[in-house]
Amino acid sequence: ESKIGLGSIFTVSLMLPSISQVTHKPIAADRVIGYHGDTLSLMVVDDDPNQRRLLIDTLTPLGFNVIAAADGTSCLKMLDQCSPKLFMLDISMPDMSGWELVAELRDRGIHAPLVMISAEADEGFGVDTDKSLHNDYLVKPINLPSLLSTLAYHLNIELKLADALPESNPSPRKNDPVAINELLSFLDIGYVDGFKKALIEAEETARLAPLLCSHLHHNLAQLKLTTIRSQLMAEIDEN
Repeated sequence: ESKIGLGSIFTVSLMLPSISQVTHKPIAADRVIGYHGDTLSLMVVDDDPNQRRLLIDTLTPLGFNVIAAADGTSCLKMLDQCSPKLFMLDISMPDMSGWELVAELRDRGIHAPLVMISAEADEGFGVDTDKSLHNDYLVKPINLPSLLSTLAYHLNIELKLADALPESNPSPRKNDPVAINELLSFLDIGYVDGFKKALIEAEETARLAPLLCSHLHHNLAQLKLTTIRSQLMAEIDEN
């Protein structure tokens, strides 16, 4: 609202998640390499293939068996052949919403934890549905520490952490400045797929230290491009 000679008033509305009653322990996501115990099956139901692929690529290396379904109908059909220990359900899906799928799963006697996923913090809260049927709620883009802590809590598992490298010890392998500059060039033009391919190649050819590669992969999964740039620039400064 503006008035000549008096100034302007700006009003900003932010979509923020409310404080959850479920409290999770903080997770050092960059050190998580797996979990203790038998292989656990998870089901991801999301009509966005990129979101399904992101969760598969993030959780499979940690030892989870990730089963993906593109909609609620596919999810229900697949239950004849699998018994996931936890479900991650997108709310906004065609034909059957996440809330409708939750109700159907509970009606079928599914007692596994149900974690809702949404691009909006308050999506679905205006519809007439029983929110007590689900166990937790994550907002896109999914934060990796939040995801891992949520899984650890509801699956009652202990995450396996890599041993931290003592500060007194040098990096086990030097980083190739050429490889770092190549990654930065892809970052500058926003070419994420090119960055990922270059990172994998640099990792396979031992041009980058394993610890740096691990950090970059984790941050890339969350599209933390600013953090990635800072990490790469720090390596250039050290050299």
